[in-house]
Amino acid sequence: MKKITMMFVSAVTIASLVTTQTNAQEATDATYAINFTPSKKPGNAGEGKYNLADNQATVKELTANLKSAKINLKVTNYVTRNFSNVSDLRFQTEKNLIIARFNTGAKSSRVVYDDKGNWLYSITNYSAEHLPNNIRSLVNRSYGKYTITMVQEVSQGDVNLHKIHLEDARTIKHILVNNDEITEYADFKKGN
Repeated sequence: MKKITMMFVSAVTIASLVTTQTNAQEATDATYAINFTPSKKPGNAGEGKYNLADNQATVKELTANLKSAKINLKVTNYVTRNFSNVSDLRFQTEKNLIIARFNTGAKSSRVVYDDKGNWLYSITNYSAEHLPNNIRSLVNRSYGKYTITMVQEVSQGDVNLHKIHLEDARTIKHILVNNDEITEYADFKKGN
């Protein structure tokens, strides 16, 4: 179980670093205005001829816009169904991913989807005061002298875990809490 958890965390950590380090283009609106005006070129005796190549390009553009609008609607519906009090919802795309970023009160979330709008994973960041009591108690029993500086709640498929950042005067530790089991995966000494 620990090997599976560590592989999962490694994959999510790499993915989260990639998605946070890129300069992706943010969409400004989830809807698209679609204007279809066939191209007419003057012909004989005042008759118009439609330019087939221009119209095929327009249809392809309309199809792409419709696909994007459907995906954005699917993503927006998922976010509003699974998170309450969503504010500052914004989207960005990169390669084959759609990333929704938003806030829910004092928590900030990033939800990642594939290019078809299927949910891949979610990461929600928050402070220690929002950590569930049972997890906080578990952490305090083993790491009572440390202060919880940040919590990242990671969900992928049926796996939900908490990545918790701890520190004291000389040390920074990162631990994972999954199914009431703690795994320490990083330990750093602070500089003088």
